[in-house]
Amino acid sequence: MGTESPSADYRLAPEQPYPAAVEDAVAAYRGLLAEGFAPSATVIAGDSAGAGLAVAAALSLHQLGLPQPAALVLFSPWVDLGLGALGPPPPGEFMITKPWLEECARFYLAGHPATDPLASPIAADLHGLPPTLIQVGTDELLLTDSRRLHAALTAAGVEATLQEFAHRWHVFQLNAGLLADANRALAAAGEFVRSRATVVSAGGQ
Repeated sequence: MGTESPSADYRLAPEQPYPAAVEDAVAAYRGLLAEGFAPSATVIAGDSAGAGLAVAAALSLHQLGLPQPAALVLFSPWVDLGLGALGPPPPGEFMITKPWLEECARFYLAGHPATDPLASPIAADLHGLPPTLIQVGTDELLLTDSRRLHAALTAAGVEATLQEFAHRWHVFQLNAGLLADANRALAAAGEFVRSRATVVSAGGQ
């Protein structure tokens, strides 16, 4: 079999609000399993709201009794759409604001409560999730979400690693190739994946 990488096309808010994205993420994972990809060779990763979606997908898989992926990799995860624990923005925050997050949450939820565990995974029972790596900068508004998620995962008995990068902004990993910390962060994420996932081709080939 070739080395092509499947790409999931999932529904997006506001045209298709919650829970469409979670349903499609689960459908994509089911599709990988149907194609012969082993859970032990599969990692779910995401950044920002996509990192929250990654956690929600893993929670949904657990609820459905489907095998968990080998790991989760989360960059600057947004896991509390209620925004109740956000503090003042740190001095270096220049990417996101609380009013913008509030508007995004409103479009995504479309009337659903922010406390729904698959919308705000911080409110969920996190037992049974796979090993999880969280990376976050200290100069971003969502730093609190990362710390709360790490604490909640650890309390639930999940192997969780939190890596904080001083004076870095929201999803700074996008600056890989230009920023030394971004290079270091992606190298650490790659090492985490290699240490947790088993490399198996689809169909065992």
